Amino acid sequence: MRQPGTRLTYQQRCRIFTLSELPHWPSEIIATAMGLVRTTVQSVPESKVEAPQEQVGRKRAITDKIRRRLVARATLDAAHRRMKYEEMA
Repeated sequence: MRQPGTRLTYQQRCRIFTLSELPHWPSEIIATAMGLVRTTVQSVPESKVEAPQEQVGRKRAITDKIRRRLVARATLDAAHRRMKYEEMA
């Protein structure tokens, strides 16, 4: 059984779609076979979306590349460790 709050993988969604198309596979049987909750299995075919949609939201202010450069610069010596991010940039 999966942890609460986690999302179904693409493979799990495809498997649920495939099994739900078969005539002798009700959602209760699919849920027990896959170790999922029945309501989760019921909601997948209703959503009519095979793959999860991309999360939308704000872009990060500092990318991973910039963060790594800032950390490397900050750990050079004691003088750099006392500087603010704005001063280093």
